[in-house]
Amino acid sequence: MTLEDRVAQLERQNRWFKRLGLAVVLAAASLVLGGASPQGMRRIDANEIFLRDAQGRERAALLVTKEGTVGIWLRDATGKFRSVYSLGSTGSSILDFRDKNGKVRMAMGITAAESPRINIVDANGKLAKTFR
Repeated sequence: MTLEDRVAQLERQNRWFKRLGLAVVLAAASLVLGGASPQGMRRIDANEIFLRDAQGRERAALLVTKEGTVGIWLRDATGKFRSVYSLGSTGSSILDFRDKNGKVRMAMGITAAESPRINIVDANGKLAKTFR
């Protein structure tokens, strides 16, 4: 058996082991997920859910405001809001990205009038560009 034949044989075996490993993972996942039932699921009813890091700092919030806006607020390690996804009570949907100072630099979404929009904001807070 030549070196090339041996390498080809090892590559075939390697592909076979990869497929076997994938099959095992898929089988395990189907057993775990297939065993889940609605009766075993737990439900959380809340107006606010906060996630904290290992140091106890709030890093994310999922909440409903008094005005009826539903949103996910994400903070960086310093506590500044860096991204917000919200659904307004009027039907607007907005995803915004903020700089290290917490200022909105880009926002995109759909207005209550069903009009899509992307706003780019400069470092001074002035609207630099709007795409509609």
